[in-house]
Amino acid sequence: LIRLPVDGAEVIAEGAYLHHCVGGYVDRMAAGKTTILFIRRASAPHEPYYTLEYLNGRVQQCRTTHNKSFELDSKVAAFVQEWVHKLPDLRKKKKTVKRAA
Repeated sequence: LIRLPVDGAEVIAEGAYLHHCVGGYVDRMAAGKTTILFIRRASAPHEPYYTLEYLNGRVQQCRTTHNKSFELDSKVAAFVQEWVHKLPDLRKKKKTVKRAA
């Protein structure tokens, strides 16, 4: 699964847990200059697994423990590629609001 962090503290904790530098991205994320997302195993949704930076319409980086790239794990690479491929469709979907007559 993939999700947004709840707050900056969660981003900092993610970086500490995975031993990479995402905690330093909190200010950029808060300013809207980048998007940080968390990739989790469905079997362990609360445990850090991979951290993804999405910037300018593409995956800027996606890292796991000690800054290892997602490209080294074929399952994660395939998951990320499928997510990116589905993004345009997700953007097109609009929420329908039903109004009472």
